[in-house]
Amino acid sequence: MSQNLECALAFFANNKKGDADEVLARWRSITGAGLHFRNGSYELSYCGVRGTATSGAAAQLIRSWTRAAKRKLDAEKTRAS
Repeated sequence: MSQNLECALAFFANNKKGDADEVLARWRSITGAGLHFRNGSYELSYCGVRGTATSGAAAQLIRSWTRAAKRKLDAEKTRAS
């Protein structure tokens, strides 16, 4: 799972200059990541990591998800040490 998260983070890092809506759509088509509207916010989920944004802006969802993914990877590395 951590390899999938690292690949996803690399994808977003490599495409940060692109249009966020297009980058998110392309990433979701590759990974099958979920995008839902729940309780007044948008939720992006992949590999047990969720990011949320109260508006539908793709850039906000990407930032939220990548922060959560980095925290999860850091926690996994700490447990492995």
